[in-house]
Amino acid sequence: MINIKNLTFTYSDSKNKALSDVSLSIDDSDFILITGPSGCGKSTLCRCINGLVPSFYGGEISGSVEVQNIDALRTPTKDMAKKVGMVFQDPENQLVTTDVEREIAFGLENLGLSKTVMVKRIEEVLDTIGIDHLRYRQISTLSGGEKQKTAIASVLVLHPEILVLDEPTSELDPKGAEEVIQLVRRLNEELGLTVVIVEHRMDRVLQSVDRLIILERGEIRYDGDPRGWVRLDEGGLPDIGIPPITRLSAELKQKNIDAKIPLTIKEGRQIFSPIFKNYKWKATQSYISKSNDGASYIAKVSKLWYKYPDGPTVLRDINVNISKGEFIALVGRNAAGKTTFAKMLNVLLKQSKGKI
Repeated sequence: MINIKNLTFTYSDSKNKALSDVSLSIDDSDFILITGPSGCGKSTLCRCINGLVPSFYGGEISGSVEVQNIDALRTPTKDMAKKVGMVFQDPENQLVTTDVEREIAFGLENLGLSKTVMVKRIEEVLDTIGIDHLRYRQISTLSGGEKQKTAIASVLVLHPEILVLDEPTSELDPKGAEEVIQLVRRLNEELGLTVVIVEHRMDRVLQSVDRLIILERGEIRYDGDPRGWVRLDEGGLPDIGIPPITRLSAELKQKNIDAKIPLTIKEGRQIFSPIFKNYKWKATQSYISKSNDGASYIAKVSKLWYKYPDGPTVLRDINVNISKGEFIALVGRNAAGKTTFAKMLNVLLKQSKGKI
């Protein structure tokens, strides 16, 4: 499906090679995970697969990239888009219309498909991604996670044979991220879609992929079975974030306890249950932060409400005091109102009711 030989690329505004003598082959229906430290060349490699490098991103390039025997480095990107669908890390860079339905239809219109075909495909992809309830929503009113799902839908609706995802879960909460990974896995298994995914959060996807590729400084440092990489005697590889359930094996080995390498929670329970059966756990101490009524507040939020024009009410009766020097984590599922609340604190949005 994809054949890359001796690929080397340097961006025009850089002296360092983004990719250095990369060679790999990806078969039909493979599910590939590409990971590595920031700046190692992951996104650049993805851009080579769909022809954005060098057509859009200029620079010095050598080697070859063939996608279904098509020269991806010399084929116009409009033709490569029919074969390779790419979802970018930041959906803001990919969404171009005003509402969800128009965004999904945009690519189909560019391909000149009939209205009947477009309507059918839009219905299918809305149901597949689970965003039918967002069909008529304005893009500007969507949360970061909802925008990412819309971007994925706009690519899948084109029926590409290869799907490339550059950190598609970076904007999603844990539940949304799990849904996206399971969706991509189902597309791979049931439709035979070849999937190349770039991801830092290994615990989300490692157990689902067929093959792991680790990049460092533009070079391939590991290419093989995921379980082979996490063997504890594997040395010299960059630290890219071993999943917690797998890292536990390393901790046990340091204590001279031999444990197999799990990739999933289920495997971990089977492996660790006998080991910890008679282990005496030490009580942990809880630390509770005490509020200081005399603290100087730098922000006071009272009875705050916000409703998007022609959209939903996102914030309801929010009351928060923020003290000087505090380090605050604002968490919640997608569309809970986190970004909206942050925008209101720095006056990018004006409240519907209440006081800041």
